[in-house]
Amino acid sequence: RVLASPVGRQAPNSRIAMELADSFKPSDRFSGFVDDNSSTSIVIIELPADAYEQVRTLGDNPTALAAQGVTGVTKSELKGREGEHVYLTGAQQTPLVDYAKFILIFREKGVAAMITANVPEAALTSRAISKEDVEAALASAEVRDEASGANALFELGYLGPFEEDVSLMGNTKGYRLKADAGATPGEKLRPFFLVAPSLHKLPLNLVEETATKAFKSLDQFRDAEITQLRKVTIAGLQGVEITGEAADWKSGEAAGLYQIMLPGAGGGYFRLVGFGPKAGWGDSLAEFRKIAESFRPLP
Repeated sequence: RVLASPVGRQAPNSRIAMELADSFKPSDRFSGFVDDNSSTSIVIIELPADAYEQVRTLGDNPTALAAQGVTGVTKSELKGREGEHVYLTGAQQTPLVDYAKFILIFREKGVAAMITANVPEAALTSRAISKEDVEAALASAEVRDEASGANALFELGYLGPFEEDVSLMGNTKGYRLKADAGATPGEKLRPFFLVAPSLHKLPLNLVEETATKAFKSLDQFRDAEITQLRKVTIAGLQGVEITGEAADWKSGEAAGLYQIMLPGAGGGYFRLVGFGPKAGWGDSLAEFRKIAESFRPLP
């Protein structure tokens, strides 16, 4: 069993503190912690308190989590946890690793929080970490009065007609089309760009194969087809750019897809994704490429 420190430690840019083993270190890629011994990551999301009523329903809506790649969701009790909370478990397959997911949603001191532990199935099998370790850490989570600091992982020097969408949860940053740039409220499918740093720093060796698998499994779309794949270099990082088309999973609307996967200099990767309706796709793709070319990882 991995012994946890009785002193709660705060995650970067977070008011949340947790009792964790010394092997867990604050992540420099997202708000949370990582354990190199088991390749486990703990991702922390904080929202206004009134968001709790909406977020807590995730356990009653498997489709919402399935859209994010989480399946087999089960709601249960979390031993040692009191107060308002919901505890969920599930599974997620990614291009590199299959994860067990442990999700705690709670409200405390004016904050609605969602803490997700991403544990490789192989780590549970080998007992590098146990389910009991994870649940004890989640049960210890508390909200402190002040947040700790954190550094950004990347910057974009160009956004053009796009602006950051602050509603996106997790370590992924999203950018939506501005209202004055032609966005229509209520549109089923709008041009959107996002940057998703990996949760780990494992070396990405099979870049083309991994990028292809990730492209064809974009959560919001089905029947993805690749029209072009080429190698690119951005900010000194050599990666793969893929363009193609698919159908929106909900509406069936034809969509254009764009993805770049860049292995990080110190391991892990950055995944840049853009999508939008086929109508006007040429303009959207041109903007996505400008945004991608302005990408710079930060030390």
